[in-house]
Amino acid sequence: MDSYRTYCYGEKGEISLILLNSPIKNGLFGMVRSPLFSCDIGVHLLQKKQEAVDLAGAYVAKNGQLMVCVSPAIYRGSVTPIFLSVLFHELGHCFYGHVHRPSESSDERRVGAVENGNVLTAELQADVFAVKYLGKKRVIDGFLGLLRVIEEEDGQEVSAKELRLRIQAIEGNA
Repeated sequence: MDSYRTYCYGEKGEISLILLNSPIKNGLFGMVRSPLFSCDIGVHLLQKKQEAVDLAGAYVAKNGQLMVCVSPAIYRGSVTPIFLSVLFHELGHCFYGHVHRPSESSDERRVGAVENGNVLTAELQADVFAVKYLGKKRVIDGFLGLLRVIEEEDGQEVSAKELRLRIQAIEGNA
């Protein structure tokens, strides 16, 4: 039995997702390889002992490597619409150069925008990337599933409101 699986996305299969059957060091369980990015992007499962700022994020590691981290609530060992929508949204952040180390100021801007009924441009751009490579229906289905996950967690009202606004924007109703 193979120790990994490979999936290709995009009209020409320009994004390859390689998933390991089980996580290895630092929760690494996958790799994204594409000519769209200057390097491979590691996909990590957030460990319970780590403090997660969110359910997922795109970051620059200390060694300069791009990485996407997702919580076990997002990746449960299989490729689902929720996982793909979140992963490709985060890859959109990598593509557009929105990657960073988490900070309170970026969270404050995000919360402020949502409280005013808006979504940060960076979030909408990342969604456009996801739709381009997965299709509108798959992303919306994934985000609706994610919305159910978010609504089950306490203190996630702003995240739920933001996701609803993002879904409306994808649908073209915003």
